[in-house]
Amino acid sequence: MRAEERKPRPAQPVRPPRRRSDRLDDAVAWLVCSLALLSVLGAIVLGIVVHGQMAEQSRLQAADRHPVEVVLTEDVPLATSDGATVTVPTRVRWTGQDGIERTGIAQVKGPRRAGSTVQAWATGDERLVHAPLTATEALLIALVGGLVAALASASVVAFVAQLASRWTTAVHAAEWEREWERIEPRWTNRTGNDDERPT
Repeated sequence: MRAEERKPRPAQPVRPPRRRSDRLDDAVAWLVCSLALLSVLGAIVLGIVVHGQMAEQSRLQAADRHPVEVVLTEDVPLATSDGATVTVPTRVRWTGQDGIERTGIAQVKGPRRAGSTVQAWATGDERLVHAPLTATEALLIALVGGLVAALASASVVAFVAQLASRWTTAVHAAEWEREWERIEPRWTNRTGNDDERPT
């Protein structure tokens, strides 16, 4: 029985040799991608850390502060900024948890008449302060912090990528010129003596 004829294998495509600048391109691309990934991870970690800190601050403030009814001792005019009503520092009085009457400055939105009451916040030692940080505000601060960190990191990565691109382009150009100096005479059949012509 005649042996089956072996079919010739299809020729494998020949890959051109990789230049040093090609390997440099790959290394720079990996570096930029790694920096971009690290910047994203860093922004996420920063956002988580900031959220944890703000949540703890919110818990401490809620434990130390309590709402109080304060009485305005002066009229509060209507104040606006860019079309929005803003608060005005106003002198007020209130009775603390210890029964002692106190006076202080609270941020109040007008217009209000002297003698009217508004809600404010005070600490355990009866100091007027702003309202405790809420969970939503803590999350918003963390998101803004993470976003700012991400934008800053992206700017740095983009700057590094631009510098790396200029550098690799210069390396490519220098390598191409060296190769052309070596190959061009064979393509044009020119030798070093071609410029020497008899007079």
